Amino acid sequence: MKSSDKINILEMHSSQSYWEPPIVNQEEIARRAAAEMNITSRKACMYFFRTAPYIDALYILFDDSVQPELIQRFCVHEGYTWDYSDEVFFHEHCIRSDACVCLSKPIDRIYSIYSTAHPEWHLKRYFTHNLRLLDHVYHCMKQNTVKEMLYKAGLDELAVYFDDLDVIDLLATKPSDLYDGLSMRVLRALNNKDGAALLSTTENRTYIRELNAKYPDIFDNPLNEAHCCYLSMLIKGKLLPGETGRLFREKKKHYDYDWCRSIFSLKMAGEQNLLDFTAFKEEFNHEIAVHDAIYRNYLSGLKPTDDLTQAKTIFWYLVTKKEEYNRRFRVSNRLRNYEWQERTPEFIIRYPQTVNDFIRESVFMQNCLQAYLEAVVDNNTTIMFMRKADNVNQPFITLEIQKKELKQAYHRFNRDCTKHEAEWITAWCGRHGIRTGRFQFDALVDELD
Repeated sequence: MKSSDKINILEMHSSQSYWEPPIVNQEEIARRAAAEMNITSRKACMYFFRTAPYIDALYILFDDSVQPELIQRFCVHEGYTWDYSDEVFFHEHCIRSDACVCLSKPIDRIYSIYSTAHPEWHLKRYFTHNLRLLDHVYHCMKQNTVKEMLYKAGLDELAVYFDDLDVIDLLATKPSDLYDGLSMRVLRALNNKDGAALLSTTENRTYIRELNAKYPDIFDNPLNEAHCCYLSMLIKGKLLPGETGRLFREKKKHYDYDWCRSIFSLKMAGEQNLLDFTAFKEEFNHEIAVHDAIYRNYLSGLKPTDDLTQAKTIFWYLVTKKEEYNRRFRVSNRLRNYEWQERTPEFIIRYPQTVNDFIRESVFMQNCLQAYLEAVVDNNTTIMFMRKADNVNQPFITLEIQKKELKQAYHRFNRDCTKHEAEWITAWCGRHGIRTGRFQFDALVDELD
């Protein structure tokens, strides 16, 4: 369903206009706008020529010669409802787009007038998104819309992106109803663009509900877009809610500029579509797969209909950012206890040494290991490789230790260890003061929290 269709069906009680705005000379107002706003080239703007006793404004798209190419009027008055096409236009060109500019002074006047007259609307002065105030006022005046509900609750980002929701309860009376019962605390924590994207699917909302049940403190304070990108990456990595909660809780306090840049780079790497499928496979083969049968087998399994996000992220790690992440592995390993690494006649256990070492293990094991990479290089958790002594290059068992407690030990496809392997790992833990905690070496009973 298109976003415009959703905007249309979400009007729970259709409003009828009983007031009409007076006729104005739009061409003359456009000339005034160009002069007052100092328009010198192609630009879209919203020009407010009246703020009281009602709001009247023109959306004007100026061409390169500063002539109005398109003019559309938006008037906000009690008893006046925009046409459906106008609502869609405003939502797409003024609310979901940052291309439309406006002057701040009329916005300040509108905020002062309507916040005083209607404190129950809970208006906010949206300094970086001026036109949200007009959207907020319009929907509160229109009444009984989803946007009114979300704006009044302080969920302005969710209001902007509400039409991305996969399923919408048309009988919803509060925000929690729209988001499958998620509490206002969780919704406020996720009130940003990437949080809205995270909440857009039923599957994710169910996952976040489970995550909140196990780790409610994650949502005690607002998350920024980098937090939400990382959370989304963990969920897409097929981690269980308990795993995600552990990793996210440890990672959350370490956010800084470099970390944010890293996550947004990852997001861009996953979403880029600069190469078509055939060209991407050729590039992947040339740079990565030609050197290792594990990657060749992975590449041969890719189909044109597949989501290439994982493959492009692998390429980003192993080619674009190879040197940076090799350095980060070296730095993180220096902070680890090297005595944990052992070589016995039967098994070898060691840390991953390079980004390729880590990704290769993930690709072969076909589990959620790749989603752990950022947490590993920042020492929020520890991953170790257990190999047979007579086949040291073949992935065998992957272990996770966090805060000196064994959290996971699994074969490929998350299969359990044998009794003998479990006994060896337990003895290894005992030698190094690593607690086995509640881990039972049984995937049916182990909870990875």
